[in-house]
Amino acid sequence: ANSDITATGLISGYSANGTAADITINSTNGSIQLENVSAVTDSGHGGNIEIRALNDITTGQVEASVWKQGDAGSIILDAGGNIATDKVRAVSKEGSGGTIDITAGGDFGTIPAFAGGTHLAVNTKYGGDAGSITVNAAGNINAGGIDANAPGGNGGSISLTSGGNLTGGAMTTGSLSGDGGPIYLKAAENINIAETITGTWFGNAGSITIEVGGSITITSGAVYDFFQNNCGTSASGTVACNDDGSVTLTPSDTMSLPGQGLLAGPVKITPIASSSGSSGTTTTPDSGSSDTTTTPDSGSSDTTTTPDS
Repeated sequence: ANSDITATGLISGYSANGTAADITINSTNGSIQLENVSAVTDSGHGGNIEIRALNDITTGQVEASVWKQGDAGSIILDAGGNIATDKVRAVSKEGSGGTIDITAGGDFGTIPAFAGGTHLAVNTKYGGDAGSITVNAAGNINAGGIDANAPGGNGGSISLTSGGNLTGGAMTTGSLSGDGGPIYLKAAENINIAETITGTWFGNAGSITIEVGGSITITSGAVYDFFQNNCGTSASGTVACNDDGSVTLTPSDTMSLPGQGLLAGPVKITPIASSSGSSGTTTTPDSGSSDTTTTPDSGSSDTTTTPDS
């Protein structure tokens, strides 16, 4: 469509058994406002959902999941302006999680009706690997909880990049029997999050990589515990233990922490101001590999590496 698109009620590609129907909604010259969008199946393969708009996107729940056996589908949200959603899920009970790829020219966040809890999810319940979640916003990111957990397979990956502030709930890419996946967070300004879990009982824990222009405030989890036990000023930055129980880190140099037991793998925190040195590159590890993939930063000659999904 060449103008705004507004739809009420459920847009559904449901299939009881087999592959759910794909759903594509595109406004080349306007905004999109929807209620719930669903391409789910009981057993089979989740459908693919693609929503694109020149301006803003506002949606209720967006779902490409499999309730029983099979692999979840993929979800793409791409807007030149702001994106606001309720829950976005591509999960599977017995299969692999799908992918969620969100790109906003403005802010990304939750709609006012969002009830809290998990906002973005590509997790699995029993067998199969979790999927990947990627959010790139030129403005702020304000997400709830993010789940790429896979108890019976490998954890997925989470990558959030904000041109402003990044706020999020608990983030998990962990596993019981497989490897944990990586978490990558980058914000030009400040980061405020709950716990980050990339650990596993029997495999390799995933890495946590954070690049920040300002400070990082954490409210719980293994990384939080490390900082809470190291309040004060060091050569790598300042850690403030706040009255509300949170800790705030303001890095002045790259800080590398060892794995945090069963809850997290190695942690690397870099101030953005110092990440554009002579080589002009920063890297984060790929999931399940020591390789890296480098992509150029928009609007500069520097390059930033983010985890492969």
